Amino acid sequence: MANIHSTAIVSSSASLAEDVEVGPYSIVHANARIGSGTIIGSHTIIHSYVDMGERNTVADHVVLGGAPQDISYHGEETWLEIGDDNIFREFCSVHRANNDQEVTKIGNGCYLMCNTHVGHNCLLSDEVIITAYAALSGHVEVGAKAIIGGSSGVHQFCRIGAYAMVSGFAPVAKDVLPFCLLGRDPVAHYRLNTVGLRRAGITGEKYKVLEKRIRQIRAGDREPYPATTKELEVLEDWLAAPSKRGVYKFLR
Repeated sequence: MANIHSTAIVSSSASLAEDVEVGPYSIVHANARIGSGTIIGSHTIIHSYVDMGERNTVADHVVLGGAPQDISYHGEETWLEIGDDNIFREFCSVHRANNDQEVTKIGNGCYLMCNTHVGHNCLLSDEVIITAYAALSGHVEVGAKAIIGGSSGVHQFCRIGAYAMVSGFAPVAKDVLPFCLLGRDPVAHYRLNTVGLRRAGITGEKYKVLEKRIRQIRAGDREPYPATTKELEVLEDWLAAPSKRGVYKFLR
């Protein structure tokens, strides 16, 4: 049996793995699914239609799967899908999708710090970090290992590429290139995310090839380019995908 505190309320139609822990005064609604090894703190709410994987850590006062903040939504069954090994810190909130053709999705190994928000229909890849007080509007896509700085806000339908880093307090209203740093005032790309790439093992020749391609993009060359490395393949696929908001330029 799951370890459920005596003050917690767990619906009889929620599905909890045997070793799930639910802290004091938390609520798990009907039709929620919570995988093995997950720990839920106190005063936390897991709404209906949340499908959570294994070994997730959910701190106190977190709200997962709340209804989307969208006036077109009228109570339909929509889902929030969460992978494995994620951390949701205090007062984090994540909303489920606004229609039954899409989901809000959190990948594996993500870290959502205190007071962060992920809006409806957002898609987060693996190992994304969202720093304290940052917020994503609806339909935002975030690539693997991207980092979003504290107190930044991301406009709906923006894309943030893999390994990108957005500086704190940045108002993000366009797409952010993979592997790059974005910030300053006015907001712009200004170089490769050198530290993040080094930590990820993207060094040596892989880094040089990527650096050359980013220089070409900075100069205005966005024609298809031979993908000779995995990183270039990620970049070229991202460039080929449609953009609803446009892409930030580089500092001059």
